[in-house]
Amino acid sequence: MTGRDTQAENGSTDPSFELVDGVHAIPVTLELEDRDIVVNPAAVETDRGVLLLDCPGWPSAADQLRAGLDHAGFDWEDV
Repeated sequence: MTGRDTQAENGSTDPSFELVDGVHAIPVTLELEDRDIVVNPAAVETDRGVLLLDCPGWPSAADQLRAGLDHAGFDWEDV
């Protein structure tokens, strides 16, 4: 299993980027009251598939997580 993401540069809007070999950050923007916050769940490649860590439970996060996984070369079925 290999990801196809690229390292994000400052100001990049890439839906994912590789932190270290096999660990991909997937920035997710959430609206909380009157402000937006960004959380950074991680997709970790393992022998058994992709492990998602620190994923927000907001319904609005699902599309961003899906886009990040796709950008890294994965799908929900890999998780």
